[in-house]
Amino acid sequence: MPVEFVKKYIDLMSQYKFNNFHWHLTEDQGWRIEIKKYPKPDEIGSKRPETMKEKNFTPYIGDGVPHEGFYTRSRSRMWSLTQKRDTLTVIPEIELPGHSSAALAAYPEFGCSADHKYKVQTTWGIFKEVYWPTKKRFSFLRTF
Repeated sequence: MPVEFVKKYIDLMSQYKFNNFHWHLTEDQGWRIEIKKYPKPDEIGSKRPETMKEKNFTPYIGDGVPHEGFYTRSRSRMWSLTQKRDTLTVIPEIELPGHSSAALAAYPEFGCSADHKYKVQTTWGIFKEVYWPTKKRFSFLRTF
């Protein structure tokens, strides 16, 4: 979502005294947060060629509209720190080991299958591709 939309959404949540904003920043369909040490998710994982139209799995029907974008680290941190702390907590979420298709498209070596063609997903659902648990992968995941 555009920056202005998120700001408005958080302000409305605060106004209505919601307690938490659970902010999904990584999904199979896109990587949405900047990690300076690892730029590939911004370059590769934050883009998908289209989105599935409605629930057209069989046959697949895409909308043909490219979707891309991510939030800079400073913008994300600013929202987390400056929101009305007395009424709303911003909870950024980096999902793992699943919901990793976008990150694995950027760093396929972090996945379980050496010969799998990872991609940013255009559909919704469950995907078998997850991070392979090694020291190198955990180093990547700890940078958040």
